[in-house]
Amino acid sequence: MAIIQFSLWDFLGAIPDPRAASGRRYSLQSIFGVIIAGTLAGRNSIRSVARWAKSLKEEELKLLGISRKTAPSQTAMHELLVRVDEKSVEEAFSAWAKTFIDENILLQISIDGKTLKGSGTDEYPALHLLAAYCSEISSVVMQKSVDSNRNEITTAKEMLFDMPLKGKFISGDAIFCQKDLCNIILKNQGDYIFIVKGNQKQLLDDIKEVFKRHSFPLYTQSKRDGRIRKY
Repeated sequence: MAIIQFSLWDFLGAIPDPRAASGRRYSLQSIFGVIIAGTLAGRNSIRSVARWAKSLKEEELKLLGISRKTAPSQTAMHELLVRVDEKSVEEAFSAWAKTFIDENILLQISIDGKTLKGSGTDEYPALHLLAAYCSEISSVVMQKSVDSNRNEITTAKEMLFDMPLKGKFISGDAIFCQKDLCNIILKNQGDYIFIVKGNQKQLLDDIKEVFKRHSFPLYTQSKRDGRIRKY
């Protein structure tokens, strides 16, 4: 049976377009295509992306699904971005990233939260994102925004439920050292390692006590004769 490999363009096509059908000059895919291409070209704002897009030739625009002679304006990009459903966008990119994950090999996935620099204004708080990053493919495989009325732990639970965890190795800092998160990973046949700090004081004390009472010898295997020696 042939395996069909979908491109990012295909997944962008699954995002619901919030605009009315009449009067659309550019498809949702083409606008997102211009924004992504401009970002990859080093532009870090919608204004600079729009300026960059003006220099594109007709044959370059066609590669982005645009049959017109000009690229979408800054206004067109802005109007789409403020109206499109952010969860649908996150799901589309996550679904595309998952196509690069081989379920048959062990992969390390690190979860971490960061506040997006420059995203805060006088009217709106800065955007805080929780991302799952896979070093083997050098890509974020899933990303969710952390709403102001929730925290990273709650968002991490939702993220783990949507991720393929079988055979995967999940790591994170001390905030993710939670029973619920560990149980989700184990029930889905994954493994984890989380840092233990003062936020789990009893657990930290128990670990210190174990290492205080027991000696853990170091074993090494000789490359010369294959024997295992204790030091």
